[in-house]
Amino acid sequence: MEKPDPVLLSIIIPTLGRRAEPVQLLASLENSTFRNFEIIIADQNRENFLNGLIEPFYNKFRIRHLRLDFTGTSAAKNYGASFAAGRILSFPDDDAEYLPDTAEKALNLLASPYAAVFGRTVNRRNSDSYISYGTRQTELSLHGNRGLWIEATIFIFREEFQSYQFDENFGLGARYGASEGHDLVIRMLKDKKRLLFSPAVMFYHPDRPIVYDYPPEIRRKYNYSLAYAKLCLKHKMYFALLSTFIKCNLLIIISFFLKRRKLGWLSAWQKGTIDACRY
Repeated sequence: MEKPDPVLLSIIIPTLGRRAEPVQLLASLENSTFRNFEIIIADQNRENFLNGLIEPFYNKFRIRHLRLDFTGTSAAKNYGASFAAGRILSFPDDDAEYLPDTAEKALNLLASPYAAVFGRTVNRRNSDSYISYGTRQTELSLHGNRGLWIEATIFIFREEFQSYQFDENFGLGARYGASEGHDLVIRMLKDKKRLLFSPAVMFYHPDRPIVYDYPPEIRRKYNYSLAYAKLCLKHKMYFALLSTFIKCNLLIIISFFLKRRKLGWLSAWQKGTIDACRY
């Protein structure tokens, strides 16, 4: 009997608390022009939460459904990656979707000398979502990577990822609830690994408008600022930390007179930065 082709791409999906969105992600892969992949679902939900939703895809894809007894996005990604058979790994958000040519374009770019390729997230209008990205294909550097990456768009060689992994102290559900991707990028660049951003590699991701006086948004800003400040301390990025703190305080002064509805959000930014330095 002829052996099946080795898997080239392992798509690792950490998921928690969502039902419809992971199904839409799986459905988007039905249209992928690249087909040599496996899917690893790192399921952090209570037992049976996804029952009946994933099974229809079993006869379409190679799927491994891992049921985890812990939470934390970075830990789930690392655990899922330990089961990967593919030479290349991808870690899409569970509310993202692949475009038909996402994997094909990324894998065409991912070759020596690059250890990883990043793309961008777009909304249904193909405009940037989540953050504003660069408009040209660019190699990342320690001093120039703003708008050139987000961890959910990474395609990385498995051997490279195994050498670094995500720091499980960072990321949703961890002590510091963000910045796991930023930390990975910094560590790889410090080791002279070459990382590429391409705006042609696109994932759909819904827009997340900021409602400044919405309590969950204020809590999210606190968590993000706490994580970013801790990241700065970890990597001795003291100037970046000081700059963001000064910017935050200037915005608080301006908002006190002009946009008071932002004060709670800005105060959460300030408090997260201070708390990271205190503890």
